[in-house]
Amino acid sequence: MANFTNVIKNEIINGKIKKNSCRKAALSAFFRTNGELTYDFTSHDYGAEFVTESEEVAEFFFSLLENLYGVELFTSFKEDRLSKREKFRFGFHGEVSERILTDLDILSVNGDFVLKIEDSLLSSDEEELAYVKGAFLGSGSCTLPSKGLGKTGYHLQFSFRSSEIATNFSEILRGMEILAKTIEHNGSFVVYTNSKETISDFLSVIGCYGCLNELNELVERRENSNRENRASNCEAANKCKTKSASVKQRQAIEKIVESGQFDRLSEDLKQIANMRLSHEDYSLQRMADELSISKSCASHRMNRLLEIYEILNK
Repeated sequence: MANFTNVIKNEIINGKIKKNSCRKAALSAFFRTNGELTYDFTSHDYGAEFVTESEEVAEFFFSLLENLYGVELFTSFKEDRLSKREKFRFGFHGEVSERILTDLDILSVNGDFVLKIEDSLLSSDEEELAYVKGAFLGSGSCTLPSKGLGKTGYHLQFSFRSSEIATNFSEILRGMEILAKTIEHNGSFVVYTNSKETISDFLSVIGCYGCLNELNELVERRENSNRENRASNCEAANKCKTKSASVKQRQAIEKIVESGQFDRLSEDLKQIANMRLSHEDYSLQRMADELSISKSCASHRMNRLLEIYEILNK
């Protein structure tokens, strides 16, 4: 299966964000999840820097920044020290930066860093939806069980640098009836869910229907596989149970034969006893069918042989 996170991100990007207010919401969320505020002590100018592994994500936000603000962006590449993967680095600085960051509700009009998601930024459902999309493009990830059969479970998460923003974001999701938990992990605040139903709701809400279909197909394959496994386990358990009962019955019959009591049995008991000795793998139903009797009748006869065995052992 392709990297499901990248598939979701590509579908979000291909869906486009058309309204400027929604683009601002997406950009603000992208900063909260991926951006870093910079400050030049010489010029006393703020700036912003973004780093992402996805060229498509970089191009998407690069385009939004240029279209909204006409800002000149710097770009470069850097190698991640841990993964050794090349990442895309871009951002802006200079006199225009403070205006952009204020417009995105990252800085207040007084130049202070805003510690929460401002209501004015998300005044409509469309803007909230754009914010969620931007957050996923910034730090979102979604994993599914490997090949539909692996041990890896369902997991959706977003990572934020502050607990206030993570809490605000959880509230936005809750308003969309997407319930998620929040934990602190390695200095970040992670909003996550391990529920496949919640992940399904999330994909539906953000309009990633191709990914939703892929998820539904995976869930169906796993459920079918689980049903087959349960049926197989049940069959194996029944065979084991039949085998165990067969061994016990054979021991009883062999004891009756050794004691010289076999010839004194009724013909009905001799008949089922001989069948058990000849067919160790037969189930009780199979023996009943072979003898043209009911299963309860076969059970009664076998129990009678076991009773005789118990008497002989006293």
